[in-house]
Amino acid sequence: MAHPVVGQDETVSKAESRLANYTNAVRHFIAFNYGLEGDRFASNFSTCAVQSISWWMFEVNTYKMKLRYANYDEAVTNTTLFLQNFTGLMITCSDVIENLYYFGAREAERFESGTDWALGLLQSLLGSVLRITAITNDLINMGKENITDVPKTLYYCGEILNMLLVFDPVSDDLSRL
Repeated sequence: MAHPVVGQDETVSKAESRLANYTNAVRHFIAFNYGLEGDRFASNFSTCAVQSISWWMFEVNTYKMKLRYANYDEAVTNTTLFLQNFTGLMITCSDVIENLYYFGAREAERFESGTDWALGLLQSLLGSVLRITAITNDLINMGKENITDVPKTLYYCGEILNMLLVFDPVSDDLSRL
């Protein structure tokens, strides 16, 4: 049994709660990424996201606590370490942004004009109408039954976003129409 003044049980429950929040955040991202297939757009997309979640959930709180009880020298050291960890994260995530840019540029080269791009998107969405309808019906049924399945909903969001981002140009010659 914990000492009532120290409140050890409360501290343990906060730590367990923080770990549960981290686990849920990573689980939710994995569900979204499974639908999106984000690593196809940028090879380190999931690495950036999971490291960002870890940094936010653990580094920021640890840094705040260390600064609260630190003297000047410790605060400088802790700030330096915090910025060093943030810099590593930013290198990875900046690389993701660069990879996304190159993915977009490579995809844009496949289309001759904005009209070709719009026609490709419409053709892709028309081809996916059955899947989008099934997703919509499943989400409506979940709402009617008061089912809160966040990972499943995030998976569907990722899948729909994938449908909007990945499509081919229209291959037929439309000039004869």
